[in-house]
Amino acid sequence: MMEQPMSVFTSSEVVRITHYTYRQLDYRIRTGLIKPSKDANGYGSRREFVYRDLVAVRAIATLQAAGVSLQAIRKVQSVLRAFKGDDTELREGRLVIEMDRKRPDVGVALGDDVLSLLRSPGQSVLRAVFEMRAVYAVVDEGIEKVVAARARAAARKERAAA
Repeated sequence: MMEQPMSVFTSSEVVRITHYTYRQLDYRIRTGLIKPSKDANGYGSRREFVYRDLVAVRAIATLQAAGVSLQAIRKVQSVLRAFKGDDTELREGRLVIEMDRKRPDVGVALGDDVLSLLRSPGQSVLRAVFEMRAVYAVVDEGIEKVVAARARAAARKERAAA
């Protein structure tokens, strides 16, 4: 398991890490679905993302691929952002997606508990369960590649300066 990095990531690095396109990322930020830790303030400034932001972006991509509604995804994102536990606990959780005829319900299962994020549990049919560890694994693997690319770029810059 990778240690949670304290690094700050740029939008282009987020795209490489989470497998989102830049266009998708930019659109989701402008519509408020994704909230970077530091948003760009004017021309020439950069958005900054931290580890938990990357996990949130990857979770959104996972839920979108499953056909979960934006209403449900927004609620999941607010709960993930507000989650006060450490990432080790969340990493072992599951995103549980249930459907009934009226609307979807999305929950996070920690251990044996399922916390409903949208409504009280009722009769529904289980549609999908996503392991959060898979979300974290994609993010961790992407970070390793970005960190290696940063190191190569710094080495090239150092050689060029010498």
